[in-house]
Amino acid sequence: MAISSGSIGSKPLSQASVITIELVDIRPSETVQNNPPLPSGRMVGYYNTQTGRVELYITSTGGNFWVRCS
Repeated sequence: MAISSGSIGSKPLSQASVITIELVDIRPSETVQNNPPLPSGRMVGYYNTQTGRVELYITSTGGNFWVRCS
């Protein structure tokens, strides 16, 4: 199945009825600095196959580090 670029878009969170979280396949490191820094407040999820749960991470105020939320 191909992805149609005409169906991909974005809108402000205030206008969104559904919010999704990006899932990553590599656990974000809490000790290695992001270079270059990422936008602050970015949230991602990592599915841990050992626990069967999604771990949530958010970037720090400066975007330099990942902080585990759950």
